Amino acid sequence: MKRKRRINKLTFGSMLVALFCFSSCGEQWGLIDPPAGNQVYPRLEQVLNLSFEEDLDPEAITLSTYEGGELPVIVSDDSLGNVLHLNGGYVRIPNPLLNVKVQNGVSFTFWAKQSVEDGDGALLSFQNEDGSQKMFFTANGQIDFNGVDYSQHQGEPSLFTAEEWQYVAVAVTYSGYNIHINGVKVAERIVANSEADYTTWEELVQFMATAPNMYISNGSNQQPAEWWLDDLIVYRNTITGKEQAKPVIDSGAEEFQEFITVGATDFSTGWWSAFSDAVNTTGNGIINYKFKNFNSGGANNW
Repeated sequence: MKRKRRINKLTFGSMLVALFCFSSCGEQWGLIDPPAGNQVYPRLEQVLNLSFEEDLDPEAITLSTYEGGELPVIVSDDSLGNVLHLNGGYVRIPNPLLNVKVQNGVSFTFWAKQSVEDGDGALLSFQNEDGSQKMFFTANGQIDFNGVDYSQHQGEPSLFTAEEWQYVAVAVTYSGYNIHINGVKVAERIVANSEADYTTWEELVQFMATAPNMYISNGSNQQPAEWWLDDLIVYRNTITGKEQAKPVIDSGAEEFQEFITVGATDFSTGWWSAFSDAVNTTGNGIINYKFKNFNSGGANNW
């Protein structure tokens, strides 16, 4: 009996030591590592999608003209179907970013066609109530904020070819910007956090996110030349290769993509930062996947 009681005491004592060690180790681990699941990743989200397939809503959109100009109007295009025609007129829209939290940038994509190559007239802009503060984007790649050309493209020719539809994708981030035309990167600036103007890019993005109004075909000191617009989409945060890729247009004026690109085509997308939407098919449909991998130096690419 004495021997049996001794074994019980040793076993109980061992359990106390084990529990104490487990509890102590758990507390130290928790102090070293932050709780899992608290990381916040910027999520890309559409906040505005204007396809112009329906009449313009006068309660949501304000139409105006320059002197001698015409009010913007929806017309039919042989390639894209219904599009917005701008010839001496412009559109004001309540800023769609006001109701969301912008985490790392503001992006927008659209189809555009100019009657002539015009690099000075603003295509899109964000402005305060009286227009004394504004950011605007032009066809030559200017990203102008309160009179400062952040993209350093002032005076350059238009990036568009006149009388041809161009698919435009622009991302303005806390560390610079990039512009893609028809799926090809045509301009980019990356600002290191050690550069003097690094903080001003965050100010620019925050202004775009908080300005009360967004304008189409208004913002610079020059009236834009006649142009057409379709499928304007504004995003909170930074678009990826999927949004930058040029959609394929079929003869029925409906858009589709042969491949959905996930991540930047130059392999600059960080690990676990770009995701596709859910893909499914019905009947006898087939989904094909194509994977590309890039390693520094080019070794073992596939």
